[in-house]
Amino acid sequence: MNLFIDTSSLLTYFIPDAKVDSLILLKKTLEKQTIKQKKNKRGGLHLIVTEQSIQEFKRGVVGRVNEECEKIEKNQKAHFNYPEASAEANKGAKKKDSKLEISTLYPDEVGGAIKDAKGKIDQANKLIEKYYEEKRKAFLKDAPIREKLIYDILKLGQRIPYSDEILARAEVRHIKGNPPKKKNDDSYGDSINWESLLEYADKDDLVLISKDGDFSEEYTDVAKIRRFLMEEWNAITGKKIELYNSLGEFINKFAKTKAIKEEVIKEEKELTESDPLSPLLWTNRYLTGLGGTVVSVNNIAPFSGTASIVTSTLGDGVARYCPFCKQDLSASVAFTQFLQHQYQTLYSLSGIQEKTITCSHCGKSFKIL
Repeated sequence: MNLFIDTSSLLTYFIPDAKVDSLILLKKTLEKQTIKQKKNKRGGLHLIVTEQSIQEFKRGVVGRVNEECEKIEKNQKAHFNYPEASAEANKGAKKKDSKLEISTLYPDEVGGAIKDAKGKIDQANKLIEKYYEEKRKAFLKDAPIREKLIYDILKLGQRIPYSDEILARAEVRHIKGNPPKKKNDDSYGDSINWESLLEYADKDDLVLISKDGDFSEEYTDVAKIRRFLMEEWNAITGKKIELYNSLGEFINKFAKTKAIKEEVIKEEKELTESDPLSPLLWTNRYLTGLGGTVVSVNNIAPFSGTASIVTSTLGDGVARYCPFCKQDLSASVAFTQFLQHQYQTLYSLSGIQEKTITCSHCGKSFKIL
């Protein structure tokens, strides 16, 4: 069986904290296969590496790392904003350092609470800056290790060089508008990769690992190779072709094992080259989106530092780690639902509730306000 991994799938492993379990197991599998080949044993898994995909990876990896660093720095500079009063209430507010001091609009008890909230917001912003700076440094330290791992894997594959025939067929394919290709993309890269695979098909079944839509059928709930490509492959090779959007899922099936955990497979399917906006920036939209509402002091409870609240580690702007085992809770259904409820009720004092969360990793419970 032949295996081809497109460049976009490889580049998703350069998202901070992306797990590389599947890459490690693939490397071990291919190394074992190399030993079998030396002993003249047939069958097994053979990695196909096109010259085009190697060039794409060389070009893309540096840009990918720089892009992720820019995202981290953007999140680092995104701060929670101070509470604001309505435009009507601002008429009576006193100015301090050219800024409206809304704490003077209310009785001492309320005004003191607002000042306390500002102090906690300042503390949270400093922690956020520190968290993302540490995250950036860790990512830059880890990226070369990931890059070496991928290059080690590519060296274990069969390399398909460029040829005049491959390039000519790829150009004709692109002019005709035949897949694989991205919409509004004038490059021939996908066409070159596909023509390379057809040229060196070696009369064997092929598995494609891809998530960016170049090879996949649109509007389907499961990964499925485009019908046009499937029919072409079958006509030329007489063999099967399959598409996976998770390397881990394929390895588990190929090796008839569950070595790659379900959460890793789920992460691989969800990771893309365009990572979504961080929860911190998203939350700030709620904090400032209405532009004239006083934000409840309780809204910053996750950063208050009291013993019952998760504050030991900040993740993407919200406290999301178990204080006992330090495991990431962001995938926890109960935790996610609680955060969604908090964000949706940022403008209602009565909507903020205390919630008990049970860690899905260690089983211990704790409270979040």
